[in-house]
Amino acid sequence: QFSVVVPAYNAEPTLNETLDAVLEQTFQDWECVVVDDGSADRTRAIAESYAGKDVRFRVIAQDNMGTAGAYNSGVAETF
Repeated sequence: QFSVVVPAYNAEPTLNETLDAVLEQTFQDWECVVVDDGSADRTRAIAESYAGKDVRFRVIAQDNMGTAGAYNSGVAETF
């Protein structure tokens, strides 16, 4: 079992591709924590659409803390 943490700030142009790549893994025992770091675009909505279809995805929304802050928030929420 492993966790993937995706810090995301205004990631609408690339988030689908990123999360699809996680889904395409052959290993199935994983979780993906997407941290919406205060985005002003559809980042959170995209992440929540994946979480609504697959329980292995989780979404955290927070005020902008930068990449390191978002990553740390995500790690704190893993298994």
